[in-house]
Amino acid sequence: AVRQGCAVLVGARVRGWLAVRQADVVGVLGHVLQGLGHGTAVAVAEHSIAAVTRAYSRATGIFFCPEGAAAVEAARLLAAAGWIKPDERVVVFNTGSGLKYADTLR
Repeated sequence: AVRQGCAVLVGARVRGWLAVRQADVVGVLGHVLQGLGHGTAVAVAEHSIAAVTRAYSRATGIFFCPEGAAAVEAARLLAAAGWIKPDERVVVFNTGSGLKYADTLR
């Protein structure tokens, strides 16, 4: 999952890795992305991230950081699109705290 501002990576993944120039990707990320198999990528709309962060934080009691909430939303979008099957288990890491972003999530 990436924020919509990073959609160049999502578009490149959808078109195929040959469309990614090394200059478009920073450092190790380029090598990691080029090594992926038959997966996909999804962008979460920038304008929805704050609302998604609030909604998931309220629903779970975990104060999500925006990037963590975007990752959960991306998993939801992938499940809705059929990329994640109902019988599959998915782990999403929320590596930050919403406390860092409390001012922007009001």
